[in-house]
Amino acid sequence: MVQLNLTALFDALASVSNGLIDDAGIVGVINIGMSTVAVINTNDDVIDMLRTVLEHEGIDSVAGHVIEFKRGKADFEEFVERYNPEVIIYDVAPPYRENWEFFEALSRSAAGRNRRFVLTTANKRLPTQAAVKHIRAYEISEKPYDLDAIVHAVKRQLD
Repeated sequence: MVQLNLTALFDALASVSNGLIDDAGIVGVINIGMSTVAVINTNDDVIDMLRTVLEHEGIDSVAGHVIEFKRGKADFEEFVERYNPEVIIYDVAPPYRENWEFFEALSRSAAGRNRRFVLTTANKRLPTQAAVKHIRAYEISEKPYDLDAIVHAVKRQLD
């Protein structure tokens, strides 16, 4: 009779994985030695759409929800440490000022300081690169979403 130790199996999977889903609602994919892009947004449909497009391009992704980070239900530092995304696609949604300030705080944090970002927003007056000198690399993709432009921006940041 073969006994299966599920705990050991899950631990083994976790050691080669970036996690599949956790209590904070953070979704990931199994990732072995590939680039990872984090999609941080407020809308599940947009998260799914962006992750599908990235997957189609051969890019692994993880996702987090802005509101979960803002409310403290998920920790950005732990998220970045756990998944180590090379690029973060971050949506600056209404209320713009509040969400821009939150993005600035994340990007200035120890976890965000050396990350590359692709921002999505409908706000045409988002600050320019000069206003965010602390960000290593940064591009804006305006809404409505041009998926090709977002993929190209991510690929430029990965290069």
